[in-house]
Amino acid sequence: QVAKGGPKIVEFTMTIEEKPVVIDADGTTLNAMTYNGSVPGPLMVVHQDDYVELTLINPDTNTLAHNI
Repeated sequence: QVAKGGPKIVEFTMTIEEKPVVIDADGTTLNAMTYNGSVPGPLMVVHQDDYVELTLINPDTNTLAHNI
């Protein structure tokens, strides 16, 4: 993609939550860090020279606070 116009401020908010995720057809689960409920997390599209503002939400239910 080619950016149109000048640099932009691109804002994202992402909830990082520990939860069990099914990893195979047998129903095996793994406790994983999910990003907005999925692994991998959502695609964040930005262009060269854009400014990125990422807000991370760490619920109190997580055993550890996580960051990117």
